[in-house]
Amino acid sequence: MKWVKVATLDDLWEGDMLDAKVEGEEVILIHREGGRIVCFQGMCPHQEILLADGNFDFVKGTITCSAHEWEFDMKDGRGAIRSAASSSSTT
Repeated sequence: MKWVKVATLDDLWEGDMLDAKVEGEEVILIHREGGRIVCFQGMCPHQEILLADGNFDFVKGTITCSAHEWEFDMKDGRGAIRSAASSSSTT
């Protein structure tokens, strides 16, 4: 692994997200509350949809893919916490 500069702190304020391409791969950087910056794969593994186009919920700490609502943990990037579409109840 090697470090690649994609932004400065002036580019990424606390509570912001930035998408970038690093060596041909999409990544997202998130500046979380408290100053922690995390970086994850920028594409949803389900259908290669840009996660930067999804919903970022800093209260819940999740990123939701815009295509099929797969959720990913903003702390560590682990994915599909749950699919919001599949968790709705049916009667």
